Amino acid sequence: MHRFPFLCKTSNITLQERGKKTMTGIKQSELNWIRESVSGHQMMSCKLAGYADQVNDPQIKQMFSKASTDAKSAAQKLIQML
Repeated sequence: MHRFPFLCKTSNITLQERGKKTMTGIKQSELNWIRESVSGHQMMSCKLAGYADQVNDPQIKQMFSKASTDAKSAAQKLIQML
């Protein structure tokens, strides 16, 4: 198992509260799926950024950095759709 010396800062958005304010009729199961998806994308973004920080090869660093940015963007888009 690998250990990573970095910590991820993720937003503490309460999707359930935000969902209640902006969406009517959304099912709790759908809201839970969105919450899990956002969390997964945020975690993936953080891990990929950590990988980018650890590698020396510029092409691999760029690949991990882009993937991290894409995952973060996907999480933000999900949040904005609420």
